[in-house]
Amino acid sequence: MGKSSMKCIHMSDTHLLPPGNLLHGIFPEENLRKCFDAIQEWHADARFVLITGDISEDGGAKSYWLLQKEALRLRIPVLALPGNHDNADWMHATFPSFSGNLDALKAGCWMPSALRTPVGFFIFLDTTLQGAAYDVFDEKRALGLQNELDSLGDAHEDIFIAFHHPPFVSGIPSMDARRLLDPEALHSVLSLYGSRVRHLFVGHLHRSLFGNWRGIPFSVARSIVHQVLPDGNRAEEGGTMRGCDESPEYNVVLIDRTDVVCHAFPFLDTPRTFAL
Repeated sequence: MGKSSMKCIHMSDTHLLPPGNLLHGIFPEENLRKCFDAIQEWHADARFVLITGDISEDGGAKSYWLLQKEALRLRIPVLALPGNHDNADWMHATFPSFSGNLDALKAGCWMPSALRTPVGFFIFLDTTLQGAAYDVFDEKRALGLQNELDSLGDAHEDIFIAFHHPPFVSGIPSMDARRLLDPEALHSVLSLYGSRVRHLFVGHLHRSLFGNWRGIPFSVARSIVHQVLPDGNRAEEGGTMRGCDESPEYNVVLIDRTDVVCHAFPFLDTPRTFAL
């Protein structure tokens, strides 16, 4: 792609466990391996892979070692954010921190805070609250985000934000009780930068969702393991989540100076192909 365009991969909710452990009848490490194999085969020109949280199912150290091993095999840099299932301390102990230019990003898995790319700045947020199923974005975190954005220094560069829990109501009551609470603090900061904030990348919902939150476009990537049934007419807020075996996906994201296009890629499917 050109100098002012970029391809990246957005995936989420890998829910890794030590090898050999099943999660709802699925081996998460096998799905991760097949996911990375598909990325290498079909999208080796992607500049990085972004995982928006819930790297681990149980927060165990072996989950993060497994991701680092597979990330080094992938040969495309992987950027991992924490979700409510994760242990941020173990993540920081396993993945080196990164803040800087895309060209300096090497293979392996990283814990990023900011990334300068040909299409703008990516800011990566840790919105987790230890021991809670929901996320928070309080005034302290809002101040930190504003300081990060102000330090970028270029009033013309576009901004992309990534974090785990969506700040909007999805229409899935059991998940909406576990969303990003107090989103006003987040919006109060982002609103200062107007149309420069071009896209939000989030996870957590185990669904493919696309839309806009208060005028800011967003995309939600499915889990690469299991999905959540969108049973909005049947579940009560805060009630039991219902899983399902819909195909796992990652999103292929194409960005240039005017457009952001997200393709959902069901990497386990083997569809019949034919000429049209």
